[in-house]
Amino acid sequence: MEKSDREKIKFKIRALLKLRGWNWSILALRSGFSNAAISLKMKGLRPLTQDDIQRFAYALGVPLSDLLAQETISFEPTFSRISIPVPILNNIPTKYPIYITKKMIRDWIYIPGNILKGKSIFGIKVFGDSMSPMFEDGDYVIIISETKAKNRDIIAVRVNDEPLIVRFLRRKGRIILQFVNPNYEPIIISERDKFQIIGIIYGIGLRRIRK
Repeated sequence: MEKSDREKIKFKIRALLKLRGWNWSILALRSGFSNAAISLKMKGLRPLTQDDIQRFAYALGVPLSDLLAQETISFEPTFSRISIPVPILNNIPTKYPIYITKKMIRDWIYIPGNILKGKSIFGIKVFGDSMSPMFEDGDYVIIISETKAKNRDIIAVRVNDEPLIVRFLRRKGRIILQFVNPNYEPIIISERDKFQIIGIIYGIGLRRIRK
């Protein structure tokens, strides 16, 4: 990637932050980078890799192609003919694999159909502030059905039948579920706990289907 291309991408990242009213700390929380790492990448003191750009696109809620596009973009959510509806469920399902019935669906949103081709996906509405400012009360989040998670993934999980959205951490053989909001204590999973990963959080849904 040419230096001029990287500078265009950085410009788009700054523009998206301004559009959303976010600061660098919120981008750090959403992308999993530290503030210092983002600062070094944006100043050109560390490489801006393809994986970095993908993580920024995910954090900002735009397709990767928008950040890589040569032309200037409006940054307004657009939905092509291949956009697909995603069911928003009443709650995190109780078990895996997930079988969605009509009674489980509370709403629908659109996402571009080429983003998660071949994946089993659904969404839920966020309640409360335990993951703020990453996800706010009322956000719709997109979830990829999955039972395994990597360290620091944001996951949908049930712990002793309680539905949660948390950051997955594995430290010294222990599983720790961490909230973004520091007012909430992390959960350390023990052998006595009933623990089931339901899916990996992909991002925030951009638009509801108008009824």
